[in-house]
Amino acid sequence: MTKKWTRACKTCSKRFEAPTIFNGTHGQIISPRQTCSATCAAKFTRSSSKRWTAEEDALLMDLAGSAPKFKILKTFNRHALKNGQIPRGWVAIRKRAHILKVSLKIEIDYFVIPELARRLGIGKARATYWTKIGLKFCFKTKTRKYISKEALVEFARKRPDRFSGIKYGNLILAIDDLELCRFIAAKYPKRLDFSLRPARRVVCIESKSNTRRVYDSISAAKRDSNLYLSRRSIERCLKLKIEACGYRFEYLD
Repeated sequence: MTKKWTRACKTCSKRFEAPTIFNGTHGQIISPRQTCSATCAAKFTRSSSKRWTAEEDALLMDLAGSAPKFKILKTFNRHALKNGQIPRGWVAIRKRAHILKVSLKIEIDYFVIPELARRLGIGKARATYWTKIGLKFCFKTKTRKYISKEALVEFARKRPDRFSGIKYGNLILAIDDLELCRFIAAKYPKRLDFSLRPARRVVCIESKSNTRRVYDSISAAKRDSNLYLSRRSIERCLKLKIEACGYRFEYLD
């Protein structure tokens, strides 16, 4: 027997049966409807979209000019959920900002990881790693991290060696401090190696002829055109102690 879901109407407090939707994949889905009739729904909408409160105005004043659109909407959604109201839409927020004579245009410039990597001429993985070692981001979504120019300059002053190997022309596209850009370009013209462990020599053993070839590192073995193996394949052979295309690898050290 199907269970009947009831809830109290937000307008008249009358208990009503919440409609359900049957889906073959997900099973029973309950409708999010909060009112018992169209009349109560209209009243609830009018009551929810009433005047802006002083708390909402203060919230908008704090966020205007310093937060992107998604951050403002997310903050107002949380506020509405906390107070049992319908969330404010972006059109309503823009109208209220016009009445309060505040600008929603972001005065602080932000970078996302792909844009920062493109300007500096580096890989996205390198820019992402910076956020793990000191580069602070202001906002974060499921797919993006927003970094302000001030945070980037602060990180560059603390860790200028991390910008080693980046050209001066790329540095000035992301960092506003020209003296800092000149210092980094002059002192760190080549990229530094931040490897935690030194490279280990590996031995390639051919199964048929049992010939042994010694390489200074896994990267050196990967560059050998006679093997035709990727770095991932060589690392897998070393870890699992298996063969790849008739070759076995062992650490010499």
